[in-house]
Parts: sequence; structure tokens; C-alpha cells
Amino acid sequence: MYFLKGSHKFILGQYKEKGYFSEVKIGKNMNDIFLTYPQLSNLESVAAEMKAGSCSFHSGMLVHGAGPNMTPWKRRAMTYAMMPNGSKFNGKQNILTTSQMSRLKIGDELNQDSDNPILYQRK
Repeated sequence: MYFLKGSHKFILGQYKEKGYFSEVKIGKNMNDIFLTYPQLSNLESVAAEMKAGSCSFHSGMLVHGAGPNMTPWKRRAMTYAMMPNGSKFNGKQNILTTSQMSRLKIGDELNQDSDNPILYQRK
């Protein structure tokens, strides 16, 4: 797996400055990120060797990717998204199911414990 060192800081900066960041869809060409954010092309790409069964915990805003799967088997992956308590629906499906989308309106608090359980809360 590869990570663009420090890319999360740039993308968070874009969000703080503009109130949004441009999403780059996962595709066959990992260089597509540089079409949206040419400023990232100067950042160092860091390889993180991962053995079968390994996992990586990292921010979704950290640019990351993997090279081609050179095996005859499918590559399996699991994504686990976390967000702060009190987060509000922004209208984008992202990881939500069609059923969840049908119940939500933009601005609704994502507070259904069955969909978004609270894992940790400061007292």
C-alpha cells in the first residue's frame, strides 16, 4: 500500500478554507488525484508493505492506494468509517445504504444508534 505523506493536511486545509473538498473517485488510474489536486504531486509517496491479512488504520483524507493485484484471486478489502458524534447528513450516499438514504434529509443528525453507534464519548 502507498500513502502520500502529508496529503491529509492539504485536503483538510482545503476543507477549512472552502467548506468542502473535491472527492476523487477510486479508479484504475491512481494518478487521477493529481488532476484534481496538482499541488499534491510534490509530496513523497511512502510504501507500506502489508502482508496478507494485515490492516491499516488511517484517515480517509490521507491519499492512499495499492498497486495492481498480481494474483489470480480477488483482493478483499473492508472499510470502516468513523465520524464525530453530532455529524450531519450532507446529501452524499458515500457509505450509506439505499434504505438509509431514503430516511435522511440534508442536515439531519446521523444519530441512529443502529446505523451509527457511538464508540467513544468524553465525559
